[in-house]
Amino acid sequence: MVNAITSGYVQTVDRARVVRAADRRGAIVCLAFRPGQFVLEGEALARVLPAAHAEELAATIHIAVKIGQHRTLEQDVEFAFAQLSEVAIRALSPAINDTFTGLSSIDWLGDALRMFAAFPASDGAWHTKLGAVRLLVPPLLFARVVVGAFDLIREAGAENPAVTIRLLQTCARLAPQLLDREQRRALRSEVEAAHQVAARWPDVHVDRDALEEAYRLASDRLGAA
Repeated sequence: MVNAITSGYVQTVDRARVVRAADRRGAIVCLAFRPGQFVLEGEALARVLPAAHAEELAATIHIAVKIGQHRTLEQDVEFAFAQLSEVAIRALSPAINDTFTGLSSIDWLGDALRMFAAFPASDGAWHTKLGAVRLLVPPLLFARVVVGAFDLIREAGAENPAVTIRLLQTCARLAPQLLDREQRRALRSEVEAAHQVAARWPDVHVDRDALEEAYRLASDRLGAA
């Protein structure tokens, strides 16, 4: 086991350095954290297989895994979604009440999800040129990115019909570009959550019609969860 020597956010991982060092020893390094996650000093940062190589690889791992006080965008895709989501949350706060900015943020988050969904799902394995697995990093799953993109916005806009409807419309528009069942299931969960939020609205006929239309379209395109 290789323990962290400081607390902070994993900012970057020099994967090539770790792969080369592990390959020289015929070992596999299993990182416990991916870029963007917070590590506590003394916490297990990585596990090495076979364990006999852990001491030899510890210095390389500590150099390769950069830990700092703040999250960065260099390798932390999830942070980019969080930042844009934060723009929407602030805009939708009662003190600002800027629905337009909230809706624009949802639009661009939808586009970012479209791009993320286009990449093949990663298993977190990094290989040598000969195909040997030498590094494992916890992968960032599409479902987690969807939660980070939309969950807090859905909660912040719980009393704003325009926000909920735009979330449903965005999910419907994304549906045809998704690659697999797991991606559709993740987005379908967001659709159902948004629809449940809307069930608490006062019965305003125009908003209810728009909501149900957006919900039906998203449900039809995403299929069964």
